[in-house]
Amino acid sequence: MVHAGFFHLQGKAAFDREIENNAFSVLPVITISGITEENDVVIAAARVQAHFRNGNLLDALF
Repeated sequence: MVHAGFFHLQGKAAFDREIENNAFSVLPVITISGITEENDVVIAAARVQAHFRNGNLLDALF
């Protein structure tokens, strides 16, 4: 399920593509507040802040 203002990524490659998104002026700052690993599943809770090339700021939780 995806909610307005939310999106879903699955897999390391998809996550890496978003981190290196050309819409950002620099790499985002990611602050991890919690992580759980079991078998081949990793779940992280974190905050991400990034500056867009147009001057806007992305301030999100995941």
